[in-house]
Amino acid sequence: FTGPLRPAKLTPKRTVPQSIARPDYAFHPEGVSFEERQAKSNREVKVLDDEEKEGLRVACRLGREVLNEAAKACAPGVTTDEIDRVVHEACIERECYPSPLGWVPQLSQKLL
Repeated sequence: FTGPLRPAKLTPKRTVPQSIARPDYAFHPEGVSFEERQAKSNREVKVLDDEEKEGLRVACRLGREVLNEAAKACAPGVTTDEIDRVVHEACIERECYPSPLGWVPQLSQKLL
């Protein structure tokens, strides 16, 4: 390594309370979503009903809130692991599954 970048220690995988529903990809060893693969093979545009539209609105609002928390955590010297922690905790506080969990396990452990 040159300059100020150094590898960071790996932290244990974060947990999710049982009360939070898991997406189907949370159970796949490679994080593959069966539902998403199935939807890709369908050539029809899905028209959402009112309940699905409301669910999408809620998901978008929660996503925006969590992204805002992540943005507030970004600063020189803050590790990506710390930002992952902030995102994870923000999701848990909102009773939603932290979708980055298990995506690319601790790939970028460098200082920002």
